[in-house]
Amino acid sequence: MLNMFDRLAWLPVIPYIGEGKPEGNFIPYDYLLQAASYLGMEPIGEGKTYHLTDPSPYTMRELYRMIAEEYLGKTPKGTIPLSWPKRSLSSAPLRKWLHAEQEAMDYFIIDASFDNSIAAADLAESKITCPDFKDSIHSMIQFYRKYKHDSSKHISIV
Repeated sequence: MLNMFDRLAWLPVIPYIGEGKPEGNFIPYDYLLQAASYLGMEPIGEGKTYHLTDPSPYTMRELYRMIAEEYLGKTPKGTIPLSWPKRSLSSAPLRKWLHAEQEAMDYFIIDASFDNSIAAADLAESKITCPDFKDSIHSMIQFYRKYKHDSSKHISIV
């Protein structure tokens, strides 16, 4: 999203993409590492499988808005059909220019929810909790701004 927003920052209006109803279930890697290490080493985790996911995920539309507001200082207005960017990203030159893969649009349509109640219960005594996504947006964007021109920090777009 940040690559796309960076390339489209000159637009006077940034539209929403599709309805954006699916959950955007993203967690910080430090939470993942701490939780997985704890649950993998403590007896409470023996023989269990966990969903280490955001206990209160935002919809993709909410995430899109939060990121656009923080990065661009713009609140998206209007909505374009998801098929437009999906079809547009089938063009290799456009994908490369936007630094975005066509499959990234799938986050806006794949409606999956995860039950992390067992993980939350088993992590309760450890005090390891998943932070609210909105609390990490500023630091994510600062990192992106610092390294957006460093190709070693980006996946190669084909």
